[in-house]
Amino acid sequence: MTNAYLTFKNLTMVNAILLLLYGIGFIIIPENMLDYYGVSLSNDGDFITKLWGATYISLAMIVWAIRDMEFSDIRKNISIGIIVGSGIGGILSLINRFDDNTNANTLEWLNVFLYGIFAAGYAYFTFIETGEKKSETSE
Repeated sequence: MTNAYLTFKNLTMVNAILLLLYGIGFIIIPENMLDYYGVSLSNDGDFITKLWGATYISLAMIVWAIRDMEFSDIRKNISIGIIVGSGIGGILSLINRFDDNTNANTLEWLNVFLYGIFAAGYAYFTFIETGEKKSETSE
């Protein structure tokens, strides 16, 4: 029995919308966005955060573009890139959360959760539920 809501299209749509919202926030109000995490920005940090926002928007557009794509090498390779990036982001967020030398607050757990959910989701649709028909051979 399959879950009608657990689809590659729904995963990519939620991912793209969150990336777009975070990206816009990082470009328009970087200080406010990072203030939630207890991080203050220098002028250089402000600029880097805006670049990070632009990257999120670019990734949102790529993720949105593959939402209706059937399983293929292109979709698989893009998904593997997202799995790797999300995995690294989750690990770095986890390390930062437990680092006593940072101002990380409990909101850092949201990053760990989101990165983990998206890494797991893309891994599921890349390696387990690809949508390809499995041929059954009879002897």
